[in-house]
Amino acid sequence: MQVTELVARELGIFEYEQTRPQASVNGVTTVELESRGVWYRMHLVRDTNNEAVTMEEGARLGAFYNSKFFLELLDTEKLELPCEKLIRSFQIEDQHANHSIFVTNFYRFSSAHQPIESRYELSLAELLRVADSIAKIHSINISNLPIGFVRAVKENHENIMEQQQTLLHPLVGLLKEAVEGDMRYYFHKPHQITHFIEELSDYHEQIAFDSHFLCHGKLTGENCKFEDEALIEITDWEQIHFTDPAYDLSRNHFMKVFRQYYYTLVDLRTPKFKLSDLKTLFRKHHTSAVLAGIEYLLEILSSNADEETKQRAAKRWETALEDAVDFISGDYISDDEHCFFAK
Repeated sequence: MQVTELVARELGIFEYEQTRPQASVNGVTTVELESRGVWYRMHLVRDTNNEAVTMEEGARLGAFYNSKFFLELLDTEKLELPCEKLIRSFQIEDQHANHSIFVTNFYRFSSAHQPIESRYELSLAELLRVADSIAKIHSINISNLPIGFVRAVKENHENIMEQQQTLLHPLVGLLKEAVEGDMRYYFHKPHQITHFIEELSDYHEQIAFDSHFLCHGKLTGENCKFEDEALIEITDWEQIHFTDPAYDLSRNHFMKVFRQYYYTLVDLRTPKFKLSDLKTLFRKHHTSAVLAGIEYLLEILSSNADEETKQRAAKRWETALEDAVDFISGDYISDDEHCFFAK
């Protein structure tokens, strides 16, 4: 019997339709089920139950549990956010393999009974709505969180980042193939990209900031689903971690987004930093954000998106790359209102 069938039985569902399984960037499998108009999202990983695991398995488990921990935290904090709602978590044994599973409810269809699809790009109005939700997450007082929760989230995120660091070199190799092959036409200076990436890879800047917040960790337009400019769902909570407040904020229209975020946060909790601090922190994240954006860029360029979308994505990322190189070399000139790039 398939795991999906076992999960459906656990939920008391006997008639349902299911989507094809999908794997997140960290390897967590998700399957969506529909039964009598109710949509369920099943998250599952193979769990060795504390046995020795590989780096890849550790990252997969860390991503699974951080996502689950966050949804549990929302219930505890009574925080209303546009995201899936945790309803059950359990383990299932299938063919001598243990699977850890949690199941959520989510909003699948629009008022016109069409699936709500994510997009690569968001309008300014949509970005401001995301900023409101991020401010709500950042309003959670970390000092009041259980020590075990904080420790587990940190350890899980370290495992995820260690695994992702090993993937950076292969991603750079794929990007090099892209800019030297058929995809080079999307870039303005394809011959310089590999050299610029090498410069960024050797650059490391420590970010010191007293106030840390619980952050989403991987916000992109694709993770934010809208219907008529109403934010319906923010997805992919696998990379939550504790860092400074600028990490989650959009690179597109960044000053308007910063203001919306900051004053929403002020209404929820008095921050210990100034609005001007966000600009400084934002710049310090620039290099790592460019490198982290390689995978997302390649995903867009190899997708079924139209040519205009691909061209805009390549232009945003390449401009960000050039800005990052100028920034670390000291050649960057800005009036602090410049649009760096869109995540």
